[in-house]
Amino acid sequence: MSQRESAKHERRRRIVEAAYGLLRETAVDDVSGKLIAERAGVSLSTVYNLFGSKDAVLIAVFDQDLARYETLIGALASTSALDRLFRAVDVAADLYREDPAFYRAILWRRPAPDEAMADALRQPRNHFWRTLVQQALDEGQLRSFADPSTVATLLIRHFSAALSDWIADEITPDQLQTEVKLGFATALLPFASRREAAALKACLFSLHDALAGRPQRGDAVTEKEDPDS
Repeated sequence: MSQRESAKHERRRRIVEAAYGLLRETAVDDVSGKLIAERAGVSLSTVYNLFGSKDAVLIAVFDQDLARYETLIGALASTSALDRLFRAVDVAADLYREDPAFYRAILWRRPAPDEAMADALRQPRNHFWRTLVQQALDEGQLRSFADPSTVATLLIRHFSAALSDWIADEITPDQLQTEVKLGFATALLPFASRREAAALKACLFSLHDALAGRPQRGDAVTEKEDPDS
């Protein structure tokens, strides 16, 4: 990399980091190009020359955050795609605990969000979940008739519902973690292979008991124990 390109790269990095910091302090709509420039120690024209718009800076923040998340998931010693699906919830909850102001800022749904910004945040994340579902199909953990886009949409709906409650400070990260995983188990069970269905059912009842404040059963509920099955 030439000295000029290195200097440009460093300015881009500072601008993105400045936006990161501002999002921990204020809502997305209140972050301006001027504030980003001042925080980064560059001129406003430099921000627009390097990114084109404030939204492009924010999209770079979203992309960098997703890349970090995917790196954390990739580093997990997971045994299967279904395991990664559930452990991805754990990783997300840990990030929300670690940096709640930032995630509430970028995940808060405004009454009339800019569609391009909404797509920049939503589409790569939807692709992430579809990829994990496809991997579960490829590994034979889900039945072949399952459509990865449809199943991923079900998972995203469960995650989004709990996430909205966390953003509104109505539930804790622990509650979010348990509710999302319960939703995942419920959504995946009808599509699971015979072997995986038993494990998912055990997981479902364990998470249900945790939310209900009951002692966990330890073993899967059998057909005899569960007259409604």
